[in-house]
Amino acid sequence: MRGSTPSIHCYNIPMQRKVFWMTFAVVGLIADVALPFWWALVATVPIGMASWWIAYRSEWF
Repeated sequence: MRGSTPSIHCYNIPMQRKVFWMTFAVVGLIADVALPFWWALVATVPIGMASWWIAYRSEWF
């Protein structure tokens, strides 16, 4: 029967948001420490994309 199981997508939205910001912050801080300033600044975009994928598209959370 379609629709018999409740959608857990709505339940996971706050968790996905937390996971996104935590991964973005942690990996961003690692990049800030490990890379020179301009490299870390440029690395922000791929870090954001990877964090978005981990939190929202990977279906881990």
